[in-house]
Amino acid sequence: MHGDVAGKEVGPGIKGPRINSATQQAIVNAEKKKVVEVVEKEVLKKEVEVVKENFKTIKGNQRANEYARSQGYEDAHALKREYVGSGNEAKFDIQVDSKTGNGRLISKDQKVTVPILK
Repeated sequence: MHGDVAGKEVGPGIKGPRINSATQQAIVNAEKKKVVEVVEKEVLKKEVEVVKENFKTIKGNQRANEYARSQGYEDAHALKREYVGSGNEAKFDIQVDSKTGNGRLISKDQKVTVPILK
């Protein structure tokens, strides 16, 4: 990437510094690390977008109860109690991923998600 610029012109009348191979490798490694960090951030953004697009909130008590029964619970409140504790049931909605069928609880303020394990 950088090559050895020692003694070579790197600009009009400007000679490059002497860079040994260890320094060159350190520069290459630092650049690779930056690229990896940028790619990881972009991948995480895409994963978050996918999660937002696939999960849909179950509307209505009857449908929520049907989903809870399919997961082995008496009703939606029993499922919520199992995951978020007694007294917190009303603070969460049940969502299901339309593509995978995976469920989760999401707080009404959208700040906390709890996966529903099968």
